Parts: sequence; structure tokens; C-alpha cells
Amino acid sequence: MNCLQYRREKLADPRRRTDASCAHENACPACRAFTQRLGVFEERLAAAVLVPVPDGLAERALLGARKLRARSLRAWALAASVLIAALAIWPDWSPPPALEYASVGIEHVATHDEPGARRALAAPHGEAGADPRQFQSILAGLGARVQGRLGEILYIHRCPLPGGGTGWHFVLDTEAGRATVILVPPPYAQPQAGPSQARFAGYSAWSEPSGSGVQWIVVADTPGVTEAVARLMRERVSWGGGPG
Repeated sequence: MNCLQYRREKLADPRRRTDASCAHENACPACRAFTQRLGVFEERLAAAVLVPVPDGLAERALLGARKLRARSLRAWALAASVLIAALAIWPDWSPPPALEYASVGIEHVATHDEPGARRALAAPHGEAGADPRQFQSILAGLGARVQGRLGEILYIHRCPLPGGGTGWHFVLDTEAGRATVILVPPPYAQPQAGPSQARFAGYSAWSEPSGSGVQWIVVADTPGVTEAVARLMRERVSWGGGPG
């Protein structure tokens, strides 16, 4: 079981524990932390739903029964209980854990069979790669503009994303080293997703949201290359207000 499979299983049923999920949780600190955050959210939600019935509610319901048919009374009681629970939940409500795109990036690089990406990562320095004009055109369509040199574009591919839709997968040969860059465009990028970092399966990754709703991810073999290419993405890619 990999990280993406583990998290999908936990989000579908947080209480489910299989041999595979337990083994993965014991071996993966990032997924262990994810499960802890999910557990806190589940506990808050359960506590908020257990709202005591206000004094006098039963008497008011009985008084209303004299004027309403039984079916109408059941509908009113259900609506009242939902409203009370909603009012109790709202002040302390917090969203479920955001998708950690750094982990998603490593999962994609480590588990997806993309021979072209593997060849690009292993290609000799200076070998001709993808058309840089296509790279510029894709970024322009996502509301971005490259200001300065990022490096040689060795690979371009449109690939599936967790939760549906497609994003862009690039391999760049930069001044800092060779790295994978993945762009998750709207509407597939989670609005609440913030910066995240991850390190497992022999990879290091960093992810940030852009100004145009795109979530970008950098994945490399070492944290030093990941940090340097992430810095290039911040300094040399200007994000506008939305896709053009």
C-alpha cells in the first residue's frame, strides 16, 4: 500500500484498519501525522453532534402537536434538531485535512509508469528535450509567465490527478539540478491547500499554491535540489490572476 492508497482508505472510513494500512502507518511518519489530524477532526465532529436538547423543547413540541398532523410534527422536529446541531458545530468547525500535495507529487513520481519521464531524468546533460515554446504556452494558459531562465525542458506530459482531472508533469534540467515539476490547475487544486513538504521513497518534495489557483509541486532526489528549484519557481515564475 502506498501513501495515496492509504489516505484514500482513511478518508473513506477513518476507523477501518487493515493489515496493509497498519503496516504502512507504522512505516510512514507523514501518513501517521495525517491520521492523527484526521482523528482530531473526527473527534470534534462527534462532540459537536452530541448536543443536549434545550430545556422546554419537548413541551413546545407537544404543544405544536395539537395543531399539526403527526407527519408535519416529525418533519419539524427533524428540522429543529438539524438546526441546533448546525449552530453548535459552526463556531468550532474546521475543514478536513487538506491534501498534502508534496506527498502527492512523490507518489506520482514513484508509482506512475512514465517511461518518458524516467528517460528525461536519466538523460545526459545537454541532450535535447521538449519544446520550450510548448512549456511557455502551457504556463501562459495557466496565468503564469516565466521571468528569467528556469532551465532546459526535458519532458512534458499531461497526467491524471488524485480526485479527477489532469495536470501537467514536467522534467527540468536547472542550474541547481534535475527535478520534476507538477502543476495542478483549478478547479482540481484544493482551495485550502497551503505549502507542504515531504520526504520518502528516496525523494524530497515541496509544494505551494500560486496566485492564480494553480498548486505547483517540485520533486527531486535530494532536499537541496528540491529547495533550490522551488526557489527558482518562486523567483522566476510570475503568476497572474487566473488562466488566460
